[in-house]
Amino acid sequence: MDIYREAVDYLKSHHVPDVKGAESDVLEEDVFPEEACLLSPLQAESIDLPDTPTSCKPEEMLERRLVVLKGIVDSEEVYLRELETLLMPMKALRASAGTSQPVLTSQEVQTVFYQVPELRDLHQSFYSSLKARLSDHDQADPSPDGKAELSHKGFELLVGDLFLKMVNHIGLYGGFIENYEKAVEVVRKCTQSDPRFRTLAESMMFNNGTDKSRTKYTFEALLYKPLDRVTKTTLVLRDLLNTTPSDHRDYTALQEALRLSRSFLSGVNESSQCKREVKLRHGMRRQLMRDGFVVDLSEGEPSLRHLFLYTDLLLCTRLKQATRGKQDQYKFCWYLPLAGLKLRWAADQERLSDTQLRLHNIRTKMYLLRQQLQQQAKGSKGIFLAARSKKKLEQMELTLFTHSPLYRLELHSPSGKSHCLLFSSLYELEDWREAIHKLTTENIETVPPDLLTLTSACLKLRMTQHPPLHSTSTAEAEESLCGTLSVAIHSACGLQQPTSVYVCVELDGYECHDKQAQTHSSIHSLSPHWDQVRLKLLHIL
Repeated sequence: MDIYREAVDYLKSHHVPDVKGAESDVLEEDVFPEEACLLSPLQAESIDLPDTPTSCKPEEMLERRLVVLKGIVDSEEVYLRELETLLMPMKALRASAGTSQPVLTSQEVQTVFYQVPELRDLHQSFYSSLKARLSDHDQADPSPDGKAELSHKGFELLVGDLFLKMVNHIGLYGGFIENYEKAVEVVRKCTQSDPRFRTLAESMMFNNGTDKSRTKYTFEALLYKPLDRVTKTTLVLRDLLNTTPSDHRDYTALQEALRLSRSFLSGVNESSQCKREVKLRHGMRRQLMRDGFVVDLSEGEPSLRHLFLYTDLLLCTRLKQATRGKQDQYKFCWYLPLAGLKLRWAADQERLSDTQLRLHNIRTKMYLLRQQLQQQAKGSKGIFLAARSKKKLEQMELTLFTHSPLYRLELHSPSGKSHCLLFSSLYELEDWREAIHKLTTENIETVPPDLLTLTSACLKLRMTQHPPLHSTSTAEAEESLCGTLSVAIHSACGLQQPTSVYVCVELDGYECHDKQAQTHSSIHSLSPHWDQVRLKLLHIL
């Protein structure tokens, strides 16, 4: 304080007035409320600098610039650890989705982690490159003249291309923001309904780095981190630009990066509100609630279809995947208004023996292809051969996905139209049935859709881009099991009241659940006995 008073007295002695509050307070347009930005990991590193040029010497500006850059590296490291913590359970949840008692369905896993791996990869690349540039800068040989070397080194440190490259991919955040509310809804619903997920969601452990301490986060808190991050990107770029001399070779690139970032922030509000909505007549809006791949039996043969559930109708489409240089296309199949729609589910008849044998042969071939993939990865021609094998594997799994489901969900419209969907598990069927039934119980005012516009919009609106193929997602180093499993069902215990129950034996392969056998129903008992079913399961497990 004494130094400050001496400085003021010195200025007054030279007839220079003491002006308070001269620093401008520039507010950036924000995507989220002001309170949401207070938890930003960039808050401590974001230096409040005016947009107007300062009178600092270039050497002082470059010193500040270096401080800003090191702060960005530190915050990127923290952010990456947060993303890694968020992604940690993804593999286990995906594996669980392929069982008859999943924690989350495949659709829910994709919704919760939508764009998070891509954001992690984007920031990992940016962090590694920026850290390497700063490390090379710090290790440069010092010159006898420290100030001259500082100026020289500062002007030689180029990072503008890295920020420009990162901001050019900031559109990834657009997809995350548009999906955010849907992801949070899934997390909250499953936290309340499933104790297994609740245990996971309320105790995500975050490694603090070098001090080896750990912080506990909730799943929802980690999901918020990317939102917090993108709102501060513009502020960090502004700080960096304000500490970069105008004659620095980075200046133009940083200006462009700041312009792109501001443009993204100004447009993200509108896009996030309209992403899953299609404008209707009379000022109404039709909102996409969920979408996913299902098996449609409407044409007599099972066919893979992409189903879109809107607030007032169901739209069934066929995906025509893009060839090189083109976009995916959707073809209209059918639609049903939700008003008055009746739902009925049933287990389909047992498969014919030849169909069962065909599916068994497909699984066997898939196992052999997996073995080949592991061997091809070690060879010199591995990349080319592996690509061909993966393509075959995907085609086989699509066939399996299309012909394995046995559980039917019948849709009956008051107009007399009916359609039938097939699912591989009761869990998946009930998930779709519940989502559709919830909308049919609301007061719906159906507006006749423009089917061409609605189908054309599928490419932009979709949240699920590919069928849930799991055969290629497992790490190549992991070994699959193959052999004979004998199963005998004797008895059960632990029932709370006398009940008549039976046991089904299912074989779970690539998210397709095959019922191998079923016991008779027991008499009312607390400890039912069967001693009935003995199986030798000769399938690929």
